[in-house]
Amino acid sequence: MKTLFKKNTAVSLFLVMVCLFGLVATSVAANSPRKLIRLDASILPEGPLRSWKNLGVLGGEFIPVFKVTPSVKTVKGQKAVDLTAMDVLLRSTFSPPAYLNGKNPFTLVARVFLPELAQRRTIIAWATESGRAAIIGVGKARDAAFSNLGTLRLGYAGGYPEPQLWHLVALVYDKQKLRVYVDGWLKGEKEVSLDLKPDRYFYLGGQELKNFPLPFDPLHGYLASLELVDAAMSAQDVWQAAGHREAIPVFPANHQKVEDLNLSLKWEKGDDRAAVYNLYFSGKKEEVDKAEKKALKATLPAETNFYEMSGLELGQTYFWRVDQLDTQKKLLQPGLVLGFKVDDGAARNPVPHNLHGSVSRDIKRLRWTPGKWTVTQDVFFSTDPKKLEKSKPVVKDLKPDMNFSFLPGKDVPYGQQFFWRVDTRTARGKTIKGETWSFRVQDNPNDEDLTFFVAADPHYGGSLKAREVNQLMVREMNSMPGLLYPEEFGLKGQIHTPRGVIILGDIVDDGEAPDVLSTWQEYVDDFGLKGDGLLAYPVYEGFGENDGPSNGLVRNNLKSRNKLRPALRSISADGLHYSWDWGKVHFVHLNLYPGRAGEELLNYWRRRISSDARYPKYSLDFLIEDLRRNVGGSDRPVVIFQHYGFDSWSETFWTERERNAFLNAIEPYNVVAIFWGHSHVSQAFSWNDIKTWCAGTLNNDPDPGEFLVVNIKTGRRSGEMMVAGRTAGKWIRGEKFTFPMKKIQKKKK
Repeated sequence: MKTLFKKNTAVSLFLVMVCLFGLVATSVAANSPRKLIRLDASILPEGPLRSWKNLGVLGGEFIPVFKVTPSVKTVKGQKAVDLTAMDVLLRSTFSPPAYLNGKNPFTLVARVFLPELAQRRTIIAWATESGRAAIIGVGKARDAAFSNLGTLRLGYAGGYPEPQLWHLVALVYDKQKLRVYVDGWLKGEKEVSLDLKPDRYFYLGGQELKNFPLPFDPLHGYLASLELVDAAMSAQDVWQAAGHREAIPVFPANHQKVEDLNLSLKWEKGDDRAAVYNLYFSGKKEEVDKAEKKALKATLPAETNFYEMSGLELGQTYFWRVDQLDTQKKLLQPGLVLGFKVDDGAARNPVPHNLHGSVSRDIKRLRWTPGKWTVTQDVFFSTDPKKLEKSKPVVKDLKPDMNFSFLPGKDVPYGQQFFWRVDTRTARGKTIKGETWSFRVQDNPNDEDLTFFVAADPHYGGSLKAREVNQLMVREMNSMPGLLYPEEFGLKGQIHTPRGVIILGDIVDDGEAPDVLSTWQEYVDDFGLKGDGLLAYPVYEGFGENDGPSNGLVRNNLKSRNKLRPALRSISADGLHYSWDWGKVHFVHLNLYPGRAGEELLNYWRRRISSDARYPKYSLDFLIEDLRRNVGGSDRPVVIFQHYGFDSWSETFWTERERNAFLNAIEPYNVVAIFWGHSHVSQAFSWNDIKTWCAGTLNNDPDPGEFLVVNIKTGRRSGEMMVAGRTAGKWIRGEKFTFPMKKIQKKKK
């Protein structure tokens, strides 16, 4: 009886244990991250892909939306699905779960290869309602990593994924922050609480828009794998998924410049087995590379992830790394070697700007920002850079709160270039030699020898580095006076102070964006109006289709600015179009293009276009009246500026009938040149025997763009025009031609 009781008891205990184990296992499974979507190209056969099976818990598959079927191929050693075609897009056969509404954490990990980088390339999207969207991708735009089609924008602020390489892109949302990583490195983050409205399907490699025959913001790349997980991966998880096991450097970042002489080095564990850290630090890279004993600063327990450094030297570059060791103090992985530089404490931010090419003869004093560790300052000034090196200071022992010095001497001739610098002495007795700055006094205006610059499509707000690139090009413009035209293109002479810079539209990337005010203000701060911004010269801008509608912020501000431009001859009734004279030449800015109400048309994508932002606002009527009143029968030369031009791309944005009406309107007049933008490609050709130039784009992020340097000399019977294309630091094209000062009437056939 006792034996039977013991057997029954043992069985009962066993059953209880089994039940408990099952409950625990169920609980663990319920709390474990689930892969909602898992796509793996490595298991697919090469060739056409009619569907891509989802190996995640949502099941189903992804199928083509359009007629084009993607294919599977090997790209740089990695098998992947080819999504490079213009009309390839995949859609899920299953719906996004309510879980993906922004109230729960998630992680998207994708291995992608992009032949080239663009503004936005969509990896996956599952919500498209404005303000509640979920669009994840790669690119240069401020919302390339994640966009909700509203005010939330996350981009790759820490650096774009380099094209022509495989990258592991991870987007992590933990209900408090949204972070994006490239190959394990954090590239952007934003505090946010998402509110998403999932659509009917997931879309892979682009977005589907109603009545649009092609994918919108397509990937144009290759996808090797993709996982969408219902949990927020840790930084360590992402780091390891990218193939890293080294300690994760946090601060300072590689190549970072720091101002403080005391700082805390920070890192995170990259390998769970790490029990001890060895920290190496030195001003000599080879000592850190070789893990030399004299560079070993500390051996720390794995619970410690920082180390305080003090007594750093101004202007010194330092290198550091953190090795991970196991419990036996054996090396697991050598750390990554990073370098940072301590600011040298030199004076900065000169006024006039360095290389400023149009300083007024009324200049009285020089200004700058003293270095952080300044005790005294010496100012040097000369008209010769070589003499500046050997000269004595014109002002000596200025106190650290003094940030200006009066210009020595009274004679400030036209076209004179000056060189100056500010040397700084620090509390440690070290003298910091300042950078040599220069500026040039404006040239004496000559109405028979005109210089101006033409630029197009700065697209402020279009990418994370748009402003940085635009500022680079503005400084290039500022530095042009005094340089020589490119003789390699048959041009000769010295560049004189330009009368102004003409901007040919698409000032901002999106004139209807929620943050258009801030992007517009960036433009105003950089370009000013009358030489009062970073740009040294007056600016004459017009709008493009990206700048928004008639009642939008950009156009309303253009109307206000047009009232403030000096010496305009005419302004249209709506305040948008305007004209002016420089010397004997009449100039007209027509903004978008010469037209009337605007005609509907099918553009490059065979999509019907009709919106207020692309209508010309009766610019042709203004042109006709302006030329009648301000040129008449004088035959004086006329130069016209507009956004749309005459290449195959631009011609899809205005109709042949509109171009013919424009041609008929200007036929009686001596139009010697038309400058245009929009196409982002610098080019020159004749249209109906009229010379035309596309100014390209000022902003070719991450590379510099280009602008045109134009010189017009006018005589009694003929004139000469030189047009030279310039990018940062070099010439890219140039041509010269003559034109009659009076229009030559064509002979009737």
